[in-house]
Amino acid sequence: MPRHLKSPVPAAQVTAARADVAERVRVILDDVREHGDDAVRRYSERFDDWSPASFR
Repeated sequence: MPRHLKSPVPAAQVTAARADVAERVRVILDDVREHGDDAVRRYSERFDDWSPASFR
């Protein structure tokens, strides 16, 4: 008999998580559009702990 290590996530929870991710991405993209390389640098430092001299 197969044994499941995890139970499936309810569809409503998945939908809510996707909406949350989409909103976070929208905010980041808006910030990058508005602030350009300065925003890219902030997110690079935040997410990747990386801050090169140039992104070009």
